[in-house]
Amino acid sequence: MPNFAIQSSPHTIPASHPALPGHFPGQPVTPGVVLLAHLAAAAHEHHLGEIRAIPRLKFMHPLGPGVAFCVEIDAPGQGGRRAFRIRAGTGDDTAFPGAPPVVFCAGQVILADPAA
Repeated sequence: MPNFAIQSSPHTIPASHPALPGHFPGQPVTPGVVLLAHLAAAAHEHHLGEIRAIPRLKFMHPLGPGVAFCVEIDAPGQGGRRAFRIRAGTGDDTAFPGAPPVVFCAGQVILADPAA
């Protein structure tokens, strides 16, 4: 049974993405703001509410163009904070059995109540 409440569909950032040429020339890395936009989209797609705050955030590995990734958001914990991670893969961990997935960034997010 997974530890997360929701998981997004798989995504990739194409080499043609407009944020990549200047971030860093010759060795493109997806900017953090692009990853956080995918976090916001996953929360919206699953009707969890808009992002109010990201009190904790750590970027752990660079994400290059064309690498498949997904967003996982946990159920609310203390103070309504939800742990999240953006990790390599498509949500199907059979591709690398027994290997922990690479996590590009992780942290905590506070979401607005979607019913409000």
